[in-house]
Amino acid sequence: MDDISLLIRRNKRGADPKLVLSHRFISTLPSPVTSLLHLEILDLSNNKISSLDASLQNLTKLKMLDVSSNSISVTFLTRLSTPF
Repeated sequence: MDDISLLIRRNKRGADPKLVLSHRFISTLPSPVTSLLHLEILDLSNNKISSLDASLQNLTKLKMLDVSSNSISVTFLTRLSTPF
């Protein structure tokens, strides 16, 4: 099992409101992340992500999403900026 999958599983099991996946060379959002409905803080900074899945809107408790230092277009972020 890779390190990212382990972090996600531990987060799900412990219901930690914060998940940090920064500096992991991620190019796409791992799909299990969108099932972590308890998340309040999601740090995806400093990766290689170019777009985000609309299913992030399922994370209704999310208060902070850090996608800094990725390759996401401003246009995409504007469309995603509807309230969670």
